Amino acid sequence: MKFLAFSVMILAPCVYGFEHQSTTREISPRVVTYYQDVAPILNRQCQTCHQSGALASFLPLDTYQHVKPLAKLIRSVTQSRKMPPFMPDNSGNCATYENARVLSAEEMATLAAWADQGAPEGNWAELPAPQQPNELVGQTHQTAMEEAYTPDKNVHDDYRCFLLNPGVSGTKSLYLTDYLMIPGDDKLVHHVVAYQVTSARAAEEVKAKDLAEAGAGYACFGGAGVSGVRMVMNWAPGTGVVSMPKDTGIRLDPDLPLVFQVHYHVMDANPGSDRTTIKMKMAENVPHEMTPTFLTPLKPLIIPAQKTAHVHEGTVSLQSSFGSGKALKVMGVRAHMHKLGSQMHVSVMNNKKDRCLVDVPRYDFAWQSSYFLNEPVDIMSQDPISIRCVYNSMSKTGTTTWGEGTEDEMCLATVYTIER
Repeated sequence: MKFLAFSVMILAPCVYGFEHQSTTREISPRVVTYYQDVAPILNRQCQTCHQSGALASFLPLDTYQHVKPLAKLIRSVTQSRKMPPFMPDNSGNCATYENARVLSAEEMATLAAWADQGAPEGNWAELPAPQQPNELVGQTHQTAMEEAYTPDKNVHDDYRCFLLNPGVSGTKSLYLTDYLMIPGDDKLVHHVVAYQVTSARAAEEVKAKDLAEAGAGYACFGGAGVSGVRMVMNWAPGTGVVSMPKDTGIRLDPDLPLVFQVHYHVMDANPGSDRTTIKMKMAENVPHEMTPTFLTPLKPLIIPAQKTAHVHEGTVSLQSSFGSGKALKVMGVRAHMHKLGSQMHVSVMNNKKDRCLVDVPRYDFAWQSSYFLNEPVDIMSQDPISIRCVYNSMSKTGTTTWGEGTEDEMCLATVYTIER
């Protein structure tokens, strides 16, 4: 027994990871405190939304007094990865992404230990300086809504499109390498998607829609409300500077506008107004032009009512966009459905190997982005790309089909490629 007791005393420092200084005192794990350990994590990962004046101001996480009562809840939602909201599987079972908004294992362990220890406050003097707002180094262009827009206070979700001039004129295209979207009102703006109009005819179409409605912009949902556009930028809460993968850029064509779709989340009877700005860094040339291409299963989308998991799937390729035999590299992907969507999976078959591009096991229309792969995937333009969308239509009493409206649905993948 004496030998056993002596062995435990010797092994204790190894178990806890501390240097053994005395065999007579009890050795405990380091105390995790709010100011030294927890606040820096919340500042980096959560406070973009969870602070006064922002989208999740109803649950601020910016002071010890606000956070302490939520310690166990924070442990729960971070351990389950419900927060921060990043919908794709980033475990590596499918893929991993450069711009994944996820907590590291160490950060989750810190938050869990803090909750388990009773949420100690610590010394406020140990609080590191908060991160400063993102700044776009090397900015070359800037554009903004021509006038402020006040969302419709009679609806909970107001979807509005605006025309913006990106400042690309003359005869040469420029290439977007980095951008920063700055909502005019963080509390109102839920997400933003910017589309490049691809022709003069499409430009006239969106101008006509804009003129047909009173006030700034025109009503739209799920897209720009017109054909002849390609998605180039998007923003959701928590997004800072977005950088294209190294040596790539998205082409912006001269003298053609951007269509700027904004989802306003109206939570106040007297909402304020918004005038969102985009700061951009563009280059005259890049080694590889990044091309976003919309893909969808070619068969009609028909979703019966009262189904918990209706599947719509199909196989397409990039051959119609690039021709046969073109060697491509998939750099990223975006998964898009509307409010009935529950799961989405996109993969490509190349050299008889099925390569997963994105798997979204818990789709949420409120949290969408473009996901850039840590390991781009080599494909040929004719390789089959499988798209699988799953819908829960239990809230519906009639059939739902494809469309731009709130009550319609989509099954749309945006695949970002470069030629290789």
